[in-house]
Amino acid sequence: AWHTRPTPSHVRIDHGVVDIVVGQRQHRFDLHNERTEVEMSGKPGDGDWQVVFRRRSLAPVVVTGRMVDAEAFTEALRAWHPAL
Repeated sequence: AWHTRPTPSHVRIDHGVVDIVVGQRQHRFDLHNERTEVEMSGKPGDGDWQVVFRRRSLAPVVVTGRMVDAEAFTEALRAWHPAL
Protein backbone atom coordinates (compact mmCIF):
# COMPACT_ATOMS: atom_id res chain seq x y z
CA ALA A 1 0.00 0.00 0.00
CA TRP A 2 1.14 3.50 -0.77
CA HIS A 3 0.95 6.31 1.69
CA THR A 4 0.86 9.76 0.21
CA ARG A 5 1.60 12.75 2.35
CA PRO A 6 0.22 16.13 1.48
CA THR A 7 2.89 18.46 0.18
CA PRO A 8 3.58 21.08 2.84
CA SER A 9 2.56 24.52 1.69
CA HIS A 10 2.68 28.08 2.95
CA VAL A 11 0.90 31.09 1.47
CA ARG A 12 1.04 34.68 2.66
CA ILE A 13 0.51 38.18 1.37
CA ASP A 14 2.97 40.81 2.57
CA HIS A 15 2.69 44.39 1.32
CA GLY A 16 1.03 43.26 -1.90
CA VAL A 17 3.39 40.39 -2.68
CA VAL A 18 1.94 36.88 -2.61
CA ASP A 19 4.50 34.35 -1.43
CA ILE A 20 3.58 30.73 -2.14
CA VAL A 21 5.77 27.85 -1.00
CA VAL A 22 4.78 24.34 -2.06
CA GLY A 23 7.27 21.70 -1.03
CA GLN A 24 10.68 22.94 -2.14
CA ARG A 25 9.31 25.45 -4.67
CA GLN A 26 8.72 29.11 -3.95
CA HIS A 27 6.67 31.47 -6.10
CA ARG A 28 6.16 35.22 -5.73
CA PHE A 29 3.54 37.37 -7.38
CA ASP A 30 3.47 41.16 -7.10
CA LEU A 31 -0.14 42.32 -6.85
CA HIS A 32 0.99 45.91 -7.50
CA ASN A 33 2.06 44.88 -11.00
CA GLU A 34 -0.88 45.22 -13.40
CA ARG A 35 0.54 42.37 -15.51
CA THR A 36 0.10 39.87 -12.68
CA GLU A 37 -2.74 37.63 -13.86
CA VAL A 38 -4.98 36.38 -11.06
CA GLU A 39 -8.19 34.41 -11.58
CA MET A 40 -10.59 32.97 -9.04
CA SER A 41 -13.06 30.17 -9.66
CA GLY A 42 -15.78 29.03 -7.31
CA LYS A 43 -16.80 30.81 -4.14
CA PRO A 44 -14.74 30.95 -0.95
CA GLY A 45 -15.77 28.03 1.23
CA ASP A 46 -16.84 25.85 -1.71
CA GLY A 47 -14.86 22.68 -2.39
CA ASP A 48 -14.00 23.80 -5.93
CA TRP A 49 -12.75 27.29 -4.94
CA GLN A 50 -9.28 28.17 -6.20
CA VAL A 51 -7.13 31.12 -7.15
CA VAL A 52 -4.90 30.73 -10.19
CA PHE A 53 -1.79 32.83 -10.75
CA ARG A 54 -0.94 32.66 -14.46
CA ARG A 55 2.66 32.66 -15.68
CA ARG A 56 3.63 33.30 -19.28
CA SER A 57 5.70 30.30 -20.27
CA LEU A 58 5.26 28.19 -17.14
CA ALA A 59 2.42 26.24 -15.60
CA PRO A 60 0.09 28.32 -13.44
CA VAL A 61 0.36 28.28 -9.65
CA VAL A 62 -2.89 27.31 -7.92
CA VAL A 63 -3.97 28.14 -4.38
CA THR A 64 -6.82 26.01 -3.00
CA GLY A 65 -8.91 25.97 0.13
CA ARG A 66 -6.66 23.23 1.51
CA MET A 67 -3.77 25.71 1.55
CA VAL A 68 -5.45 28.84 2.96
CA ASP A 69 -8.55 30.18 4.65
CA ALA A 70 -10.41 30.90 1.40
CA GLU A 71 -12.51 33.78 2.73
CA ALA A 72 -9.59 35.61 4.36
CA PHE A 73 -7.33 35.06 1.34
CA THR A 74 -10.00 36.31 -1.07
CA GLU A 75 -10.61 39.38 1.06
CA ALA A 76 -6.89 40.15 1.13
CA LEU A 77 -6.56 39.71 -2.66
CA ARG A 78 -9.50 42.02 -3.29
CA ALA A 79 -7.54 44.89 -1.76
CA TRP A 80 -5.46 44.82 -4.96
CA HIS A 81 -7.86 43.10 -7.39
CA PRO A 82 -11.39 44.22 -6.43
CA ALA A 83 -12.97 42.36 -9.37
CA LEU A 84 -12.16 38.94 -7.88
